[in-house]
Amino acid sequence: MRLIGLIVYVRKWLLALFGCCKKRRTKRALSNDLLLGTGLVLFDPAADSDKQVLFALGIDPEELATIKPDALLLESVYPLQRNNMIDVGVDQWALVQNSTSPFISESWSVHILIVFGLIISALFNWFIIIVYGQSYETEQQVIARTGELSNLNVLFNRAQTMGSIGHWEWDINHEKLWWSEEVFHILEQDSTHFIPSIDSLLAAIHPDDRDFVSRAVDGVLYRNEPFAVEHRLVLDNHSEKTVYEEGFVTFDAQNRPVSMFGIIQDITRRKNAEKALEVERQRLEEIIWATNVGTWEWDIIGNSIIINERWADILGYELNDLLPLSRLTWKMLIHQEDQPLFEHLLEEAFSHIKDHYECEYRMRHQQGHWVWVLTRGKVIEWTADGKPKRMSGTQTDITDRKHRDEEVRRLAMTDVLTGLVNRAYYSRRLSETINIAKRNKVPFALLMLDLDGFKEINDGYGHPVGDLVLKDFADLLRHTCRDADVIARIGGDEFIVIMTSLEQAKGAELLAERLLQQNDALRVIEGHQLKIGVSIGVGMYTSFTASEEALVKATDKALYAAKSAGKNNYKVLSV
Repeated sequence: MRLIGLIVYVRKWLLALFGCCKKRRTKRALSNDLLLGTGLVLFDPAADSDKQVLFALGIDPEELATIKPDALLLESVYPLQRNNMIDVGVDQWALVQNSTSPFISESWSVHILIVFGLIISALFNWFIIIVYGQSYETEQQVIARTGELSNLNVLFNRAQTMGSIGHWEWDINHEKLWWSEEVFHILEQDSTHFIPSIDSLLAAIHPDDRDFVSRAVDGVLYRNEPFAVEHRLVLDNHSEKTVYEEGFVTFDAQNRPVSMFGIIQDITRRKNAEKALEVERQRLEEIIWATNVGTWEWDIIGNSIIINERWADILGYELNDLLPLSRLTWKMLIHQEDQPLFEHLLEEAFSHIKDHYECEYRMRHQQGHWVWVLTRGKVIEWTADGKPKRMSGTQTDITDRKHRDEEVRRLAMTDVLTGLVNRAYYSRRLSETINIAKRNKVPFALLMLDLDGFKEINDGYGHPVGDLVLKDFADLLRHTCRDADVIARIGGDEFIVIMTSLEQAKGAELLAERLLQQNDALRVIEGHQLKIGVSIGVGMYTSFTASEEALVKATDKALYAAKSAGKNNYKVLSV
């Protein structure tokens, strides 16, 4: 408003200077000293007839009444015509000149005066337009910026609410504390009634946390330490919240603290989730150790494997001893015989043939022996083109189980008394040997052995002595036969030897002769000197077409022939 008043004042002064009145119907008195002898009259043809002459310069007042519009000279050399309207500022005026005015002979003076007035008026109007335009533009910018700031403030408040983050300011000198609306919300206080203060804030802090919060405040105020703390609040309803606070301090020229600014965030939900996660992690860790399980996670594309301590402990290593672990270093720990199975099952999981991976294999322990492990896993993330990206799983030490399983298998196929294989295992191996002989055209031999006079020893010395005789004969077979041969006790005093291959044509006969020779010596068992004969039937498999049954019958027939021939000898039949 002051600017508009100044503009109006300046405009009136200019119009008065050049004879242009702001109010069209108001007479202005100008000193004749301004333009002496000009004889100029400013005339308004639109006004009433008695008010057309507004003022005159260099004209006697008595003459003024005689000036009419027709006093305008039609023959004037300057561009003024009768009743022509001249724009001066924002008003229109007609200019007349007394016929007796000395300006008639000096028309250029009037012309210059008019032109100069027009220029000044134009410049003034231009000034008004520029100033007003700039003022209007500035006002619009202020309005726009104010709107933007208002929107930003709304968004800022919404962001604080969504993030449960409030901010506060502390005027240290005047002990005044200001909270944003979200701080009131976090502390569950009514912002219209509750007045925040340092005392009320300290009272809300959990008693167990007040000391270290106070120390943190002292640290930022007097030792320029960073202020960032987590602490608990006890609300009016006795419930608890956990908050995180961070702030900074401003200082005056004497390095004295003046004010402190900070934020407070409600992290109760996050802390509860962390506690629940920690409980779950601890439970899982206990399950892993209780079940003797290691864990692993494999970044297949990056070829890096993350394992836990239990995985390394199974092999007798510390965790850092095996890092970094890759597919290659993992494979290097696997028994060479088990590596093809390990790779084959892994590729099945990678190619979607199986939806999971499961493999039992041996891995070398740090002390050099082999440890049986069971590895289970699953591809849990694939690339866009269907290739495996990430896989995770467990690894279990199954060495004890493998030993138990081995013992069970051994007992299932072993004669308990002698430790030789039993009839079931012998039958399976005989079928396998016949199939190999047919396929490869390799002859082999089957020997049936029966102890002569064993029933008399059992009856005369008792079963314990008879058992010792059987065990002693089993040891003789082990020491006399080859490691590749299958030695079985199929019942009572009957034994079987499968010579899986024959290095020479009479190899089976040579073995029978060695057995007879080794068995011929006296045995001292439980203080008793015993001599036991053995009859041997040898069945030669050379046709490569005969059945298992035919070979067994031929061997049994050869044994019967050996017993019929006086016992303690051998006979040979071929099929």
